[in-house]
Amino acid sequence: MNLKFLRKISLSLLFILLASTILFAQDRKVTGKVVDQADGQGIPGVNVSIKGVPSNVSTNADGIYTIQVKSNADVLVFSYIGYIRQQTLVGTQSTINIKLVSDNKDLDDVVIVGYGTQKKTSLTGSVSTPNLKSVEDIPALNLTAALKGTAPGLSVSGGAQRPGQGTTVTIRNPVVFAKDGGQGTNPLFVIDDIIRTQADFDNLDINEIDNVSVLKDAEAAIFGVQGANGVILIRTKKGKIGAPKFNISNSLGVSTATIMPKMMNSLQLGTFSNDYTQASAYIQTTPGVPVDKFYDADGYLITAGVKGPTRLAAWYTPDELDYFSTHSHNYFDDAFGPAYVWRTAANISGGNDKVTYFIGGDFVNQNSNFKGINSYKYGLRATVEAKPAKGLVTSLSLNTNVGYNRSYWYKLTSTSESLDNDAASLQNVQPWQEYFINGNPVVMGEVIRVVMITSISSPSKIQTTILEAPIPRLIF
Repeated sequence: MNLKFLRKISLSLLFILLASTILFAQDRKVTGKVVDQADGQGIPGVNVSIKGVPSNVSTNADGIYTIQVKSNADVLVFSYIGYIRQQTLVGTQSTINIKLVSDNKDLDDVVIVGYGTQKKTSLTGSVSTPNLKSVEDIPALNLTAALKGTAPGLSVSGGAQRPGQGTTVTIRNPVVFAKDGGQGTNPLFVIDDIIRTQADFDNLDINEIDNVSVLKDAEAAIFGVQGANGVILIRTKKGKIGAPKFNISNSLGVSTATIMPKMMNSLQLGTFSNDYTQASAYIQTTPGVPVDKFYDADGYLITAGVKGPTRLAAWYTPDELDYFSTHSHNYFDDAFGPAYVWRTAANISGGNDKVTYFIGGDFVNQNSNFKGINSYKYGLRATVEAKPAKGLVTSLSLNTNVGYNRSYWYKLTSTSESLDNDAASLQNVQPWQEYFINGNPVVMGEVIRVVMITSISSPSKIQTTILEAPIPRLIF
């Protein structure tokens, strides 16, 4: 009995001892060196860690590290600013050497400057290059609106409230010292080495752009006083040697309100108006001294028990409130709907060592949250380059844009004309107002003056129509 018991105890102790030996063998140190793949030099300060475990160590001045691992299944992670993050399985290795690859690939990119082109590695001036790849699918109506937030120092405002609205572009908060400065705070736009207007820049489609550079401060000095507010340089795409390449891009954007204004219905508004009027009648003019005034159900002011001679026109009687309970409209909610932006762009390019070509077109259509407000444009751009003789290059570029904008400038009583008055007028219309009762028009009150502007950019034409749109007022 005792022998059997001792045998069981011995086997258990042997198993525990063997498991401890295995675990101790796996808990070991791994060393190595981290070097730059380009020159083989050790990189100091590289972060070395076990994936999923808080165990960070850093390489020394020679790029050498030592880290304690728990298992052969551990994964070492090597990371350092400016280099691609690398991972490797420990396995049975006791020495792991790593070659980190530089992540600064964009330093070889070519940047357009005022006097030619430079690589980023040799660029010392203040130049920003927006990442066009990140915005090429944005369904914006113009190029300026698509470049919001893509480059430091480039500020773009406007162009989003109503279709066809222009944008304001500034570079590094410019200041105008002359009151008659025609350029104002606008930067200079240079498209394919030709000074153009912002309207020409807005007509470009993002798929037609090869490179955009924003020149600031002294970097724009080569353009003289015209570049005092900064310069935006644009290079459009051109054909490249090779087989024909066809690209097409489609995008659809939807714009709507996350939360709509909560409006009172007719009964709520009428009751609230009566409560406000009633409170203003018996408000105390002298603290502690009650005021014996109130309005009766018909809107007559009762003072010390004496009924006034005239009825308050702003008071809503029980009959009117009863009418409000069954006649109510939310004109703002009825008029507001989702707005859509549809964009389609296509281009084809190619050529050989003698002739290259690029042909692209785009169509953008944008409507508003309110009916009747919309904007669209068509664009076509073609570039052909030929080399008829050695050292001689000839090129031909054609572009055309046709745009259409329609918007309404409302003028309410005692206000100036504004695009935003379309929403303001709908919020101000009382919910019980009817345009027709039993098929008959109601008596009209104030008049809204509407200026409808329809513009076609090519051919240049502006048509202005003034409409008189009355607001109905229900008379009982």
